[in-house]
Amino acid sequence: MATAVMKQQDSCPWCGQRISHKQFVDIEARIRSEEKRRLEAAEAEAQAKLAAERETLETRHRADRMSLQLTLQQLKEQLRDQIEKAKDDQAAFDKRLRDATEAASLVERKKVETEVARKHQAEREREREVIKADFDQKMLKQDAENQKAAQALRKQVAELQRRLEEQVTRRPEVVDIDVFEQLKAEYGEDRVLRLPRGEAGGDILIEVKYKAAICGRIILDSRNRGNWQTSYAAKLRTDMVEQKAEHAILTTLHFPRGAAELCRYDDVLLVHPARVVELVGILRQAMIRMHQTRLSTVQRAEKKLRLYDHITSDVFRRKLADTGKLTQQLLDLDVEEVKEHTRVWKMRGGVLKKLESVNSEVVGEINDIVDGLLDD
Repeated sequence: MATAVMKQQDSCPWCGQRISHKQFVDIEARIRSEEKRRLEAAEAEAQAKLAAERETLETRHRADRMSLQLTLQQLKEQLRDQIEKAKDDQAAFDKRLRDATEAASLVERKKVETEVARKHQAEREREREVIKADFDQKMLKQDAENQKAAQALRKQVAELQRRLEEQVTRRPEVVDIDVFEQLKAEYGEDRVLRLPRGEAGGDILIEVKYKAAICGRIILDSRNRGNWQTSYAAKLRTDMVEQKAEHAILTTLHFPRGAAELCRYDDVLLVHPARVVELVGILRQAMIRMHQTRLSTVQRAEKKLRLYDHITSDVFRRKLADTGKLTQQLLDLDVEEVKEHTRVWKMRGGVLKKLESVNSEVVGEINDIVDGLLDD
């Protein structure tokens, strides 16, 4: 019995004393319970720690992901900027390449045009030399004929001028009335107007027309005066600017010292009344030609100066004198026509041919000036 009791006694797991089996079981149960609680607490602590660590990791992950997204966004923007810059650089390069190609093409085209212009200029030079040689030959022949008739012509001109001065002295208004009527009769397609009369300045305005379009204006001062004063030309030049005219003509019997028949003073053309209709015709021809060729204002001014230089030159004055002489011959022939009808008509035909030749040369030279064929 004692042995059985002793067998059911166990040692205490805490202190090592002998205890009953029931006590041992209770202690063991408490130990297990405490161990379980400790394990559960440790597990709960571990779970909490693990959850905290997981939360930390998730927070850090979210921050890293946001940082990464921000970095990726920045990289995308930088990449987009780089792409745009690359496109701009490519466009600029394409433009430079295109400009360089066009410039090279333009240079090549200009070289071709320059070569063509050079050849054309050379041809024109050759043609001009031929024309000049023929013209010089004609002029030498004409000069020889003019020398024979010079003395008689000077006497005739002096007599005509004396008669004209006498008529002007007797009838102060006859010159401008004749000029106005002659211009209206000769150039009926133009608009010939009388301007209000003042103390000085223009009194006739011609609007030159070509196919109903106004090509330009010519202002004239046709008053009869007993002397020459520079103020007449100055006032007419002012009127030319006010009337927006291209040319100003002062008809006069009295010229500056050393000049006669036709000259230029302060951009105003001074001309004898007997030559005014012819001079207007020459200026009309040039104005219509400039209108047809659509010259610029600068080109018109340059052509005007060269035209004035030409029509006031000795060569042109000789041709104008020839025209006057031939015209006078026509008048003389008309007088003789009653007596020698057949002979006069033959002579008339020859004179008309000469007059046509001289006028053709005059018109041709005017056209050459306007077209630039006589450029030096």
